[in-house]
Amino acid sequence: MDNSNESHSCPNCHTTLPVSAEFCHKCGQKRIHPEDYSVWHLMVESVGDFFHFDSKFFATLWPLFFRPGHLTNEYLQGKRARYFQPFKLFLFISFLFFLTSGLMNHKDSISDQDVTGVKVKGDSTGIKKDTTSFKLSLNEAYDKALAIPDDSLRKMVKKYGLNRYVNIRFPSASWFSRFMIKQVVKNRLQGSGTFNDNMEKTTPKLIFILIPFIALLLKLLYIRKKILYFNHIIFSIHFLSFVFLLLWMRLFGSRITDRFSLIVYLLLLIYLFLALLKVYRQKKGKTFVKFLLLFFGSFFMLALFFLIAASISFMMI
Repeated sequence: MDNSNESHSCPNCHTTLPVSAEFCHKCGQKRIHPEDYSVWHLMVESVGDFFHFDSKFFATLWPLFFRPGHLTNEYLQGKRARYFQPFKLFLFISFLFFLTSGLMNHKDSISDQDVTGVKVKGDSTGIKKDTTSFKLSLNEAYDKALAIPDDSLRKMVKKYGLNRYVNIRFPSASWFSRFMIKQVVKNRLQGSGTFNDNMEKTTPKLIFILIPFIALLLKLLYIRKKILYFNHIIFSIHFLSFVFLLLWMRLFGSRITDRFSLIVYLLLLIYLFLALLKVYRQKKGKTFVKFLLLFFGSFFMLALFFLIAASISFMMI
């Protein structure tokens, strides 16, 4: 038996271990054996880690989709080893949604061009209207008024200046409309994808603001129950993970039928109500009232959220 210090200490944290110990009780490091340095062992270990990730992810995905509130209760009761950590789950699903959305929008933008690289006639502003992504659509009158070639627009802005050009072209427009038009003109002169690119960069960052705000609403709605704010955070993360999962499915389903979006929104409402019942354990009447307050409060925050995202995107132009 090897009684050297090396054989009795963890190679990672140098904690003294019994001779029979295969894992370090302090850091979890596995004891290294000569066979661990083989290529075969590396392949077997990698495949095992992959299937462990795969099985854990799908073990989390099933209750997330079909058992509203179950993952939140399991996590708060300490049953965490079998499931994906909540924030990792949210990051993975939201990343999958934005990645898929970006790839599909890029594919659509390519298909909107003919073999010469000229955009299909009918979109005079150069701003593509698409219900599956974040795009800008102005009033039809403004769209027609700006329906001039970029070179002509550039000459007019150079001749009069941006402010004067907008004031002359839109004398009866409100200050906010003029502000929006100025940003669109800048967008036209710099490239039609500028606003869309900025929006797609800004939105994922601001999405994370929704988690603490929804948790704050829940805290206020259930203030008499004296539930920890942490618990509301976990509920919010799981619910938003489900939201992004449905939105990801909507990217594909909406291409098959327009009614798929309506199905998604109905599922979200039903899921939220059932999850509130499951986690907070109040009567259906009380839960329904709080469900409505949470829904309208969240809707207001979403509207404010997208307004902030659009404003930042405009300022970046």
